[in-house]
Amino acid sequence: MPETDDRRAGCRRPAYVWAQNHTHVFVTVSLSRAEREAAPKVDCGQRQLKVHASRESGADCVEITLELFRPIKTARCQSQRTNRGLLLRAPKQGPGHWRRLLLRDVYDAKQSVDWSRFSHPDATRAEKQERREADFAALDAVRMREMARLRPRFDAMLRDFAAAQERSEVLDPQRQHEMLVLGEAILKHFHEERSERAALRGDAPLPAGVDELDLERSVLKLRELDRKGQLDHDRNTESWKEWRRRRAGRTPGEKRKAI
Repeated sequence: MPETDDRRAGCRRPAYVWAQNHTHVFVTVSLSRAEREAAPKVDCGQRQLKVHASRESGADCVEITLELFRPIKTARCQSQRTNRGLLLRAPKQGPGHWRRLLLRDVYDAKQSVDWSRFSHPDATRAEKQERREADFAALDAVRMREMARLRPRFDAMLRDFAAAQERSEVLDPQRQHEMLVLGEAILKHFHEERSERAALRGDAPLPAGVDELDLERSVLKLRELDRKGQLDHDRNTESWKEWRRRRAGRTPGEKRKAI
């Protein structure tokens, strides 16, 4: 039996519940109101927790001694009376998960688990994963709403751009510049969604889909036009266009005459 031989004769061994997290062990010893008011004595050893409570007459005493699975920090051990009994908080000597509370791996009929305080590594990892998935879902919903707002305008501009090319015309540079800004924003959403989803699953990012690749090709064309300065507004005034037309139509002899 896990109860020790030094328990005083006639003392009741109370029931208790225990729990743990990464850094602490929690033990709640079940005591009646009279036993709680009797100023229970707590002794925290390096690998032992002991509680004794009795009235001044010495009658109706309770006592329990628990030999612990791992050492605790005795100087920082705390106790607190609650409506359930006496709560003991014992910092672990080293952080980590204990396989059990008691040193001996034997059944103790007085022991139960306080699931409201218990934190298991698997449960903690599952909770963190659920929070990450919830955060991703929330961000993705915002991202999808933003793409739904941007994409129709970009697609309309893209159709105008293609139609102008078929007519051997140039779409207004200001609209092309706006297309570039919209395309860059939509591409950013695509990239973020793929990288965040991969991080959530612990995998390498998936390759870009057809829509993203088509969009990226369109944006690359606009980037090249922007690099050449063809989306600058001051280069597309009527005076600039007229100068370009005249320059393109002159022969070398005509140029000398103009000089």
